[in-house]
Parts: sequence; C-alpha cells; structure tokens
Amino acid sequence: MIDPGSKFHVQKLAGGSEMFSTLIGQIGDASTPHDSAMSVHIYRLGERQMDRQTPHDQDELYLVLEGRRTLHIDDTTGRVKEVPLEPMELVFVPKHCPHRFVGDDAFAALVVFAPAFTGPSART
Repeated sequence: MIDPGSKFHVQKLAGGSEMFSTLIGQIGDASTPHDSAMSVHIYRLGERQMDRQTPHDQDELYLVLEGRRTLHIDDTTGRVKEVPLEPMELVFVPKHCPHRFVGDDAFAALVVFAPAFTGPSART
C-alpha cells in the first residue's frame, strides 16, 4: 500500500544511473511502496543507447523529463507512427503495443503503468 502523502523529487531521480528504477511498485525492490492498480518508474536511456523494450500487459503513460527522442509506436493497422517528444510532454502507449524510443539524446521519462507493471508481456 502507498502511504498517503508519499513524495518523490522527480528531477533528482531523473539523473540516476539505472535504466529502469521503481518508485511505486514491486519490480526490483519488494520494499518499495506498491499498489496493484498502478506502478511508477523512471526509464532512462544513455546517449546513443538503443531502446530494446518489448510490449507490456499494461497501459503506459510516459512523461519525458530529459532529452528528445521520437517514439515509434506500431498502430493497429501495422504502420509505425512517429511521435517526436521533448521534456514535459506526456504520451500514452496502450497495452501490448510494440514501441521504442529512437534517437541519440540521453533520455529520462517518468512511466506510469496501469495496472501495476509485472514485467515484459507473456503474449507471443
């Protein structure tokens, strides 16, 4: 359960070194405050680092904190939609939708999964 009034300094967290760190949820650290309805994470890519994530079983919201990248998202017709992103922009990715961030900038985003993130999709 998440304590009411739990507070995080997102800008300080954006500058961390881990590719994926959890603020709210159980991925990585079981002692992290959690709720089955959602989880909150920081996703980071270093300069020129390729995004190799796979689809998830949860809807996602990404809030870009640092860097500029283009989100390539496979739409329901099989085409790739390109969404240029910069800091303080929020973008939605539906569950099971293949997506990746393309570009060379160091990149950090706050990610909210609903329901809570449980790892890569088990779908084939």
